[in-house]
Amino acid sequence: MSEETDYQDNVVEIVKRRGRKPGSPKMAGRVAGTPNKATTERRKTLEEVCKIAALEMGDKISSMSALEIMTFAMQTVAKAGLLLKAADLAEKVAPYTSAKLSNVTNTNVNYDAMKSEKELEDELKQIRINAMLADREGTGKTPLSS
Repeated sequence: MSEETDYQDNVVEIVKRRGRKPGSPKMAGRVAGTPNKATTERRKTLEEVCKIAALEMGDKISSMSALEIMTFAMQTVAKAGLLLKAADLAEKVAPYTSAKLSNVTNTNVNYDAMKSEKELEDELKQIRINAMLADREGTGKTPLSS
Protein backbone atom coordinates (compact mmCIF):
# COMPACT_ATOMS: atom_id res chain seq x y z
CA MET A 1 0.00 0.00 0.00
CA SER A 2 2.83 2.43 0.75
CA GLU A 3 4.36 1.79 -2.69
CA GLU A 4 1.12 2.93 -4.35
CA THR A 5 0.96 6.17 -2.39
CA ASP A 6 4.66 6.87 -3.10
CA TYR A 7 3.99 6.32 -6.83
CA GLN A 8 0.96 8.65 -6.75
CA ASP A 9 2.95 11.34 -4.92
CA ASN A 10 5.72 11.14 -7.56
CA VAL A 11 3.17 11.48 -10.40
CA VAL A 12 1.61 14.53 -8.71
CA GLU A 13 5.04 16.15 -8.31
CA ILE A 14 5.91 15.55 -11.96
CA VAL A 15 2.62 17.03 -13.11
CA LYS A 16 3.13 20.09 -10.90
CA ARG A 17 6.57 20.73 -12.45
CA ARG A 18 5.25 20.93 -16.06
CA GLY A 19 5.15 24.23 -17.87
CA ARG A 20 7.01 27.44 -17.16
CA LYS A 21 7.23 28.95 -13.74
CA PRO A 22 4.92 31.86 -12.97
CA GLY A 23 6.54 35.17 -13.87
CA SER A 24 9.10 33.69 -16.26
CA PRO A 25 9.11 35.08 -19.82
CA LYS A 26 7.50 33.23 -22.73
CA MET A 27 10.18 31.41 -24.71
CA ALA A 28 8.32 29.78 -27.63
CA GLY A 29 5.42 30.29 -30.01
CA ARG A 30 4.15 33.30 -31.92
CA VAL A 31 4.81 36.77 -30.53
CA ALA A 32 1.66 38.36 -29.11
CA GLY A 33 -0.18 40.45 -31.73
CA THR A 34 1.22 38.63 -34.75
CA PRO A 35 -1.69 37.76 -37.07
CA ASN A 36 -2.19 34.19 -38.25
CA LYS A 37 -2.55 33.15 -41.91
CA ALA A 38 -6.34 33.50 -41.97
CA THR A 39 -6.24 37.04 -40.56
CA THR A 40 -3.49 38.08 -42.97
CA GLU A 41 -5.42 36.63 -45.92
CA ARG A 42 -8.68 38.32 -44.84
CA ARG A 43 -6.97 41.70 -44.48
CA LYS A 44 -5.36 41.30 -47.89
CA THR A 45 -8.72 40.47 -49.50
CA LEU A 46 -10.38 43.45 -47.82
CA GLU A 47 -7.66 45.75 -49.10
CA GLU A 48 -8.22 44.44 -52.64
CA VAL A 49 -11.97 44.95 -52.30
CA CYS A 50 -11.42 48.52 -51.12
CA LYS A 51 -9.18 49.23 -54.11
CA ILE A 52 -11.80 47.82 -56.51
CA ALA A 53 -14.54 49.85 -54.83
CA ALA A 54 -12.46 53.02 -55.03
CA LEU A 55 -11.86 52.45 -58.75
CA GLU A 56 -15.53 51.73 -59.45
CA MET A 57 -16.91 54.65 -57.51
CA GLY A 58 -14.29 57.32 -57.96
CA ASP A 59 -15.72 60.73 -57.02
CA LYS A 60 -19.27 59.38 -56.66
CA ILE A 61 -18.57 58.42 -53.04
CA SER A 62 -18.41 62.07 -51.97
CA SER A 63 -22.02 62.61 -53.14
CA MET A 64 -23.40 59.38 -51.62
CA SER A 65 -25.24 59.19 -48.31
CA ALA A 66 -23.89 57.08 -45.49
CA LEU A 67 -26.59 54.48 -46.13
CA GLU A 68 -25.69 54.25 -49.82
CA ILE A 69 -22.01 53.81 -48.96
CA MET A 70 -22.81 51.07 -46.43
CA THR A 71 -25.06 49.29 -48.93
CA PHE A 72 -22.42 49.55 -51.65
CA ALA A 73 -19.73 48.25 -49.29
CA MET A 74 -21.97 45.33 -48.32
CA GLN A 75 -22.57 44.40 -51.96
CA THR A 76 -18.88 44.74 -52.88
CA VAL A 77 -17.74 42.61 -49.95
CA ALA A 78 -20.36 39.98 -50.83
CA LYS A 79 -19.10 39.89 -54.45
CA ALA A 80 -15.59 39.31 -53.11
CA GLY A 81 -16.82 36.19 -51.30
CA LEU A 82 -16.56 37.48 -47.74
CA LEU A 83 -20.09 36.54 -46.75
CA LEU A 84 -19.63 36.90 -42.97
CA LYS A 85 -18.32 40.44 -43.39
CA ALA A 86 -21.19 41.19 -45.78
CA ALA A 87 -23.64 39.83 -43.20
CA ASP A 88 -22.16 42.15 -40.56
CA LEU A 89 -22.63 45.11 -42.88
CA ALA A 90 -26.17 43.98 -43.76
CA GLU A 91 -27.01 43.88 -40.06
CA LYS A 92 -25.92 47.50 -39.75
CA VAL A 93 -27.88 48.58 -42.84
CA ALA A 94 -31.08 46.65 -42.02
CA PRO A 95 -32.63 49.11 -39.50
CA TYR A 96 -32.56 51.82 -42.19
CA THR A 97 -33.93 49.74 -45.06
CA SER A 98 -36.39 47.29 -43.50
CA ALA A 99 -39.32 47.77 -41.16
CA LYS A 100 -38.92 46.29 -37.71
CA LEU A 101 -41.67 43.99 -36.51
CA SER A 102 -43.17 44.88 -33.17
CA ASN A 103 -45.29 43.04 -30.65
CA VAL A 104 -48.99 43.74 -30.91
CA THR A 105 -51.41 43.09 -28.10
CA ASN A 106 -55.10 42.68 -28.66
CA THR A 107 -56.91 45.34 -26.64
CA ASN A 108 -60.38 44.19 -27.74
CA VAL A 109 -61.73 42.17 -24.85
CA ASN A 110 -64.93 40.16 -25.22
CA TYR A 111 -66.53 40.64 -21.83
CA ASP A 112 -69.57 38.62 -22.89
CA ALA A 113 -67.39 35.55 -23.25
CA MET A 114 -66.40 35.95 -19.59
CA LYS A 115 -70.03 35.95 -18.39
CA SER A 116 -72.02 32.87 -17.48
CA GLU A 117 -75.17 31.84 -19.33
CA LYS A 118 -77.31 33.04 -16.41
CA GLU A 119 -75.71 36.50 -16.45
CA LEU A 120 -76.25 36.79 -20.22
CA GLU A 121 -79.91 35.75 -19.91
CA ASP A 122 -80.49 38.30 -17.13
CA GLU A 123 -78.84 41.02 -19.20
CA LEU A 124 -80.98 40.14 -22.24
CA LYS A 125 -84.15 40.26 -20.13
CA GLN A 126 -83.16 43.70 -18.83
CA ILE A 127 -82.57 44.97 -22.37
CA ARG A 128 -86.03 43.70 -23.45
CA ILE A 129 -87.69 45.35 -20.44
CA ASN A 130 -85.94 48.65 -21.20
CA ALA A 131 -87.05 48.39 -24.86
CA MET A 132 -90.69 47.80 -23.87
CA LEU A 133 -90.60 50.73 -21.44
CA ALA A 134 -89.12 52.97 -24.16
CA ASP A 135 -91.88 51.92 -26.59
CA ARG A 136 -94.61 52.69 -23.99
CA GLU A 137 -93.15 56.12 -23.33
CA GLY A 138 -93.14 56.79 -27.05
CA THR A 139 -89.54 57.92 -27.19
CA GLY A 140 -88.74 55.28 -29.75
CA LYS A 141 -85.30 54.96 -28.26
CA THR A 142 -84.12 51.54 -27.25
CA PRO A 143 -81.12 50.94 -25.03
CA LEU A 144 -79.20 49.78 -28.07
CA SER A 145 -79.92 52.88 -30.19
CA SER A 146 -78.39 55.96 -28.66
